[in-house]
Amino acid sequence: MPKHARLRQAILDAVEACELPVDTKLAGKRELSEQLGLSLGTTQKALGRLMDAGFFERRQGHGSFVGSSRIYLPASRFARLLRMAAKRLADTNLQAVLATEFSAPTLHSEGLARMVPLDVTDALLMGVPAGTMGLQVDITGHSFGRQAISFHQMHIPPTPYALKFDFNPPSAGSATL
Repeated sequence: MPKHARLRQAILDAVEACELPVDTKLAGKRELSEQLGLSLGTTQKALGRLMDAGFFERRQGHGSFVGSSRIYLPASRFARLLRMAAKRLADTNLQAVLATEFSAPTLHSEGLARMVPLDVTDALLMGVPAGTMGLQVDITGHSFGRQAISFHQMHIPPTPYALKFDFNPPSAGSATL
């Protein structure tokens, strides 16, 4: 197995073993390369593939974190996103891209929340046993004419904290959920 694939698998194993729970900040690529005695290219390839698969999320100016988030967009309207360069979409607010590139700003959002048993993948990422009850939040973003343009699903592990949801943009010109 190539080194990048072994590193990718080792990271996935650490997530499954709850050694890297959801929201854990990852070491930088250079630091990780030095710690493991691997080339920067090998580390970048492993982390890039995990990022593409949605196991990690990049937060502008803060680094990469173990994440668990999904967003669905209708292919009939947004197929061109697949042809856009990944580099151009990295570290980008997707709602801003939809607004500027597709004339589809998110003008209104609504959400539903319900308790569900967490599936194996989500549970592993969150560091809880599969089947643990968690909160599933489904958010639908609407554009002009109340047309649904995005669907975002979040899974939240059990928490003793109160959660506040505000699904509407803070101002009429905003393009965020």
